[in-house]
Amino acid sequence: MDKKTEELKNAADFFKKNEYLPAAKCYANVAELLEKAGNIKEAELIFHNIIDCYNKEAEMNIRQKKYQEAAEILLSAGELETRINEEDISREYYNKAVQLFIKAAEETLDQKNFQNAGDLFKKAAFYLEQEIQDTDSAIKYYHNAIESYQKFKNQIVVKEDLKKATQITQLIAILYERTNDYKKAIEIDKEALELAKKRDLVQIITDCYLHMAHCYLKLNKEDDMINTLKIAKDYNIKIGKLKMQKKNYLEAAESFDNAISILKELTILLDKKSVVLEEINQSYINKADSYLKIAESHLKQNEIDRAAHFQRNAALCYRLINKHKNAAELFLEAGTNFEKINTQKLAAINFRDAGLQYELMKKLDIAAELLFKAAKLAITEGTTEISIECYRATLRNFECFDDMIKFEETLKDLEEILKTLAEEEEQEENYHIAASYLFEIGNYYDSLKKPKKAEIYYKSATDKLQKAVEIAIKEEQLTIAAYSLSCFIIIKLILNDTDIESILAMYRNKLGENHYFKLSEDLYKEFISKEANLFAVIDKYDNIIKHSDELDYLISKLTESIKS
Repeated sequence: MDKKTEELKNAADFFKKNEYLPAAKCYANVAELLEKAGNIKEAELIFHNIIDCYNKEAEMNIRQKKYQEAAEILLSAGELETRINEEDISREYYNKAVQLFIKAAEETLDQKNFQNAGDLFKKAAFYLEQEIQDTDSAIKYYHNAIESYQKFKNQIVVKEDLKKATQITQLIAILYERTNDYKKAIEIDKEALELAKKRDLVQIITDCYLHMAHCYLKLNKEDDMINTLKIAKDYNIKIGKLKMQKKNYLEAAESFDNAISILKELTILLDKKSVVLEEINQSYINKADSYLKIAESHLKQNEIDRAAHFQRNAALCYRLINKHKNAAELFLEAGTNFEKINTQKLAAINFRDAGLQYELMKKLDIAAELLFKAAKLAITEGTTEISIECYRATLRNFECFDDMIKFEETLKDLEEILKTLAEEEEQEENYHIAASYLFEIGNYYDSLKKPKKAEIYYKSATDKLQKAVEIAIKEEQLTIAAYSLSCFIIIKLILNDTDIESILAMYRNKLGENHYFKLSEDLYKEFISKEANLFAVIDKYDNIIKHSDELDYLISKLTESIKS
């Protein structure tokens, strides 16, 4: 246990004398630090301290008749017991919590606080159903929740609070579904629909239709389910268009989004998928139009940041339906606006996305220009990951239209970033990751037909991989060691370096039974044979190769080198 962890534990021990929840919080921080350090057994001991704090806090709350608070704390104890695989003990905590929720609900009923009573009965029923798996008791308390909510609904003056009355009615429908009374659930959903339609409560109306469809499915009434979904879809498209006319663009977008979700469900259920897909595309276009209207309004008020966000939202809609030109132009507009207000990271992200859309349109020069711009902006913001992604994509586009002069100029920037990352990983003894960066640089120089420069990086990568093997063996992570060794061997073969037998012999005792080692050995033997039929070896080890993108790429690189 390091100094920081020790200090936190001492603080927790101090609080534990009378402040149980602060103590539990400190212990939780200790456990997190121990888990991160890989000290799992020590962390589990700390979990028991947390549970002890929860028990004491719960007991104190019970003495003060704070039954709901005690129940919530016991749930937390149960979740921790589950985390340390003590399922039986966890179930005991859940059971205690349920009894306290019921006791709190009954007291709340006596005070005629029917909504809170309903919430408590519902929570008790949920844990009985999901964690304790006592279905009969769960149904009983779901009915208690329904009765409580019904009494609360009777207290509401519907004209004054129609939305609240509608929400409670919808909730009652959901609870009837939990009791497996699907017909009653549909009946109550229809009541909620009638209330919601009085005020055009769009989301509640949509949710009611969706819940009815779910209940029809439970009743094996597929035609009724499909018809209900169609009604819900048509309703949202109609409301979306109406909201557009009234210039309520954000609400319009929400309605079109509802329609899209429902249409996606219908694509699974209906035979005529092409018609549904057309409606999905049109709904995305309508949603994009709504966002553009909002963006336009913000631009008029010189709210460039807000406008740019909605332009991006519109672009995402077009990207989802493969409208590359519309998406590209809107990503570009959003990026330009973010750049105006010096929000460089978001500018970079949008220029990147615009570039990728132009790449799909085969406009590779525009794509490369935008991706390069995105890479430069990202690096100034310190977002290295985005910058690397953009540099890689830039190089890919320059290579595609054979502009190797610009390729080489761009590579210089990426080379420095990757070398720095490799050095940082090496300092942390993450030699395999360092090797992957160096190998990548070597590949780029290979594309430039600069074999000597490529070879320098490839050899540097193999040096790092051998260190990775040694570290993994020292830590007794033999599968990782064998995996790093297989990458090492393949790169040496790519370099046509067959001085490998002695290396295999060095590691055979430790790693010889590992499938990655056997792959390395078989590749080497086949490589130096007259036939050099590597594909037979690749087929033999296909099951492990296909689960590693890195191995798959290295082997494809090896087969290419043999052909050339």
